[in-house]
Amino acid sequence: NSNSNSNSNSNSNSNSHSHNSSNINSNNINLSSSINRCKSNNNFNSSSNSNHNSNHNHNHNNSNSNNSNNNNNNNKTRPPLPPPKPISKRPDRPSANLPKNAPSPAQTLSPSPSLTTSASTVTTSSSAFEKGGRVTEEDFIQAILQNIKETFPKDWSTFSAEELAQIETGVRQRVKTYQSSLILTMISEASLEPESHPTSLRSRLIQPISKPRGKLGVTIIDLKATKGLHKEIHNQTLDFLNEVINFLGKYNDMGANWDPKKTKPKEEEASIKQCPFFHTVVNHASKLNALLQTASHLSDIHDSSLPEALQVVSNRLKGSIGKDIVGTVLPLDTKLYSAGQYLRFMKQNCLSYIFRKAENMLDTCSHFCTTLARYGQVYDELGNIYFLFHTELFSNEIRSIVDHITTYEHLLLESLKQKNPTTKVKKTKDRGKDSVWNEAEEPAKFDQNDIFRPGTLNRLVIRATTTTFNKSLMQTILLGHQSIFSSAEFWERLEDRYNVPKNSGAESDIRFIKMRVGRMVLEWMKEEYHAMENAVCTGIHHFATKVLQDDDFVDLQSLILKELAAEGYFGLPELKAEPLVLEIPVYGLCHEAYNIFFNYTHTDIAEQLTLIELKLYHQITRPQLVDVRWSKEKVQILASDVHALLTRVNEVSYFTATFILLQKKYRDRVKIFSHFLHVAKCCLDMGNYNTFMGLLVGLSNGAVSRLPHTTKGLKTQTELLFQQLSVISDPTLNFKSVREHMAACKNVLVPYVGTFLSDITFTYEGNPDWYTSDGEVTKMINMTKFQMINRSIDDLLRYKNAKCDLIRKDPIYTFLKKLPYLEEKEMYAVSQLREPRGSNFKDIE
Repeated sequence: NSNSNSNSNSNSNSNSHSHNSSNINSNNINLSSSINRCKSNNNFNSSSNSNHNSNHNHNHNNSNSNNSNNNNNNNKTRPPLPPPKPISKRPDRPSANLPKNAPSPAQTLSPSPSLTTSASTVTTSSSAFEKGGRVTEEDFIQAILQNIKETFPKDWSTFSAEELAQIETGVRQRVKTYQSSLILTMISEASLEPESHPTSLRSRLIQPISKPRGKLGVTIIDLKATKGLHKEIHNQTLDFLNEVINFLGKYNDMGANWDPKKTKPKEEEASIKQCPFFHTVVNHASKLNALLQTASHLSDIHDSSLPEALQVVSNRLKGSIGKDIVGTVLPLDTKLYSAGQYLRFMKQNCLSYIFRKAENMLDTCSHFCTTLARYGQVYDELGNIYFLFHTELFSNEIRSIVDHITTYEHLLLESLKQKNPTTKVKKTKDRGKDSVWNEAEEPAKFDQNDIFRPGTLNRLVIRATTTTFNKSLMQTILLGHQSIFSSAEFWERLEDRYNVPKNSGAESDIRFIKMRVGRMVLEWMKEEYHAMENAVCTGIHHFATKVLQDDDFVDLQSLILKELAAEGYFGLPELKAEPLVLEIPVYGLCHEAYNIFFNYTHTDIAEQLTLIELKLYHQITRPQLVDVRWSKEKVQILASDVHALLTRVNEVSYFTATFILLQKKYRDRVKIFSHFLHVAKCCLDMGNYNTFMGLLVGLSNGAVSRLPHTTKGLKTQTELLFQQLSVISDPTLNFKSVREHMAACKNVLVPYVGTFLSDITFTYEGNPDWYTSDGEVTKMINMTKFQMINRSIDDLLRYKNAKCDLIRKDPIYTFLKKLPYLEEKEMYAVSQLREPRGSNFKDIE
């Protein structure tokens, strides 16, 4: 079994998550292509201990893995389902265990999603890396030969020169025809034979390669044409990524930390106005997209043989790929440009988005190149649409990066219009009757033991700084103030509360109040730094450096100044490391890409889907959940991770329905339906409710459920399982069933975010900000509303502490990252094509 270990560390406000497993050094083959080095302080981190860095070491263990036992162990901590008959599981391919040094039969190359290389990776032509060149096909061939040599060290020396030449010739032929995964399968099988003798491997490699054959009446696309495009797209992708990395390195540190004395020098203004990287990135993106347009037209010769419903899909996909890449500014709320630190917060979100897309671009390129290579050898109806799907996905990824870079350019130019942070500290004014210290007593009708009772802002500040520290109360007050008051008004109350009048009590009581105010300022900065205006930041800077120091609150002073420096808020620390070598994995699958799912067990697919959504879930932070930002187009940039997770569950849903509908034959649709259903069951067992709901919604899609012959073709056991899972995913009573199931589960990895986001939305929109008494609106904040919102946010984020020991497995992980799907109207049209209304079973394929 081939395992890959993923360790992910993140220094952010959200809880970090890591995947741990034992590391065993192994010899892996990597086709790597290097990127020109940027400045030493503006590059990705290639250190294994860096922040936001994942190292994937492929382990080959001698022990057997029993999937069914693992599932039984997982079920002990989860609510039981009505017991269906035992579900048979398809064993991994190959079924035997591999020795320690045997390569993985399921993967040709080792991708690295964090753009780093592993210490255990076998890399050839190190001089090419040092010089900034690209690894050639010859380097890859030599790496495979080296792998064979190290797998059979004793026997390699016994081969004659003629036998070695035969092995090399066989490797070259298969690499040049994109059948490199067959070589690794041969190595694996040969290593399992008695005495581990590679004679059979040599005999297989010297056999002539069978020519690819298509179905009757179908023309095979020229393999040379696809190979030429493959290389061009591969190289142009690296050039494009090189410019993106240079862009990130150039603008990452610009204004990263808040400094009251910092001004915009003329050199910086000129650099922003010229923006040389923007034009270069757009130019490379246009060239890359032009190659994708050329690739999309390879399918033109097959369009005439497609049914009308699929011709519509083909034309739409080609039209999308053919759009020019010009760069569009995303919708933005211009009112936020001058409010708090939102402008910088939006710029930081743009950088983060571009950075993550740059990581994913490598996997997207790998997926496309593999599909292109296979498309040149084998053609069928599903393969044609699947190839166009991934061409469009690649094009959309490029377009999305360019749009965000264009948006960043716009935000940079807007930042020039903003005034420099003031260095003057306003004197604390006497608030008179409005002072916190002159606040009237609370109405007697409220329960004084209820810390979440309504109150004015003054009264809430008093409540939070008088009682023992309560984080929930603090967060609730911050949510309430942010929706009603400005940061300047809130800072005035805190500053007023800190300045305790003389003769107001014992010295210990006064010091306790001051310490609580300082703690509240610290928590405020952690929760809402992006909402603080420059004048407030200046005031807090003076408060920390002067007031807290004079009152001997040294620890608080240090913590507040650290938060004020915006460490971890703005900029990307990953771009401050050593020069990096990028690698684009190319798998060369020996089967059609869209049949990859049947080469892995249900558990394997569920685990990889869970890892993908787990990463998205852990990127969500509290500020993204405030004020329903994910649903508002103009501020969606401030909640990009929430939006990404919502988009993902929709992708899973539509992909599930699409994949079933694209199967031309009845028995294939039944097989796919059953396969996805068992994957959903595995997701439920391991606590991934988000993917589980996406799969069940896809299986229940109207375009699928209207296929009477497909649904009737399910086995009794599968029908029973579908009914059981449908009860859990039932949306009635505000998803009561899935809520109860999550509450009873002891290790939820990814919750169903839809329930929590619905709660937050309904609470925001269905309750007033101000407390209402006898039909009259008072000046007291409705704390009950914001307590409910805070509780929903905590409930959504609390699962980040769950333990997870899943590991990445390629190429299935890469192929599941981006899921293509049909639009609603297209799905219904294809559904009618597969099983027309009133059709008999004998009339369908």
